[in-house]
Amino acid sequence: MLVDVIINHVITMKISMSVGLAESIANQIEALFPTEVKDTYFMRGGSHKNPKGKLYAKFYNSMRLLKTSGLVVDNNKRGTTAAQTKTLRQFGKCEPDIQHVLDQIIYDTDITFPELQNLWRATTKFRINDIQKASSTDSIIKKWTNYKAPLGFKLIDIDFNTLYPDCNDFISVFGEKFQNCLKIFEDKIKDPLSHTLFDQLKNTPDICANGKNSIIFCLFHAVFVPTSKKVTRDENGKKSQIKYSIRDSVNSFIIFKNSISEVEDYILYRKNENQPIQPFIIVIGTPVKPKEIFIFFDCIKYKLFSITSAVDTCFKIFHLFN
Repeated sequence: MLVDVIINHVITMKISMSVGLAESIANQIEALFPTEVKDTYFMRGGSHKNPKGKLYAKFYNSMRLLKTSGLVVDNNKRGTTAAQTKTLRQFGKCEPDIQHVLDQIIYDTDITFPELQNLWRATTKFRINDIQKASSTDSIIKKWTNYKAPLGFKLIDIDFNTLYPDCNDFISVFGEKFQNCLKIFEDKIKDPLSHTLFDQLKNTPDICANGKNSIIFCLFHAVFVPTSKKVTRDENGKKSQIKYSIRDSVNSFIIFKNSISEVEDYILYRKNENQPIQPFIIVIGTPVKPKEIFIFFDCIKYKLFSITSAVDTCFKIFHLFN
């Protein structure tokens, strides 16, 4: 009953719910009613964890019910304004009055993904500004944990499209340029293994779209031949130089495994290197017959259903978090 009265007042007076407000109310309840326990009404969840308690739960459940019934207008469904599609230098100013929305993104674990997408769109300028100030991708993901959701790549789409509103749709453009790619491969590929793969592309009549596209993205590495070299020293201080091969270049972007267990073993191997993991694609199957497609970077794994979507997402991750 007490929580109902408090939350009704907060909503009626259009007061923005925040962590600070919820904790303040809980402290006052405990002071006024000595038999009450503060943690019942509000309890911080620790680093990067959601707060708990009746106040937060009641507020967000009530707001969701009001929006569903049409008694409260959902500002996040009004669409973005022209000001939200400016270039990076204009992201220094954040959307007005968004603290409530940010709190809901960070702390409300019950919202549906479509609701989250609407909230995400309403806070793009604030988040992009925050990302630009971050010291590492890891710190970004720890703060904006929704990127780790299975459909987190859709949130990356939202942020990327706000940051680069004039960027052409990669998937459409790639489809239009397919025949041009084949002509380039005919002229430029000299590597024997890559030529064999190209022959498979041309001579497999029933090859699926993902098989066709996975081969094409592998063959690009034979056209743009790697020139990087790495200098190492042995225990005696003697220098040696390593030149990266076409195969090294392919494996840095897309790798092929036979099973999900092999995928997990490879991911564990990469994690144990204790180095930041750049976005790359993992395919269960072969270039000709890919079965499952994943993207992995840092601590996140997304499952996608097309090679072009995977490449598109990798591209957006690089440009959003770089």
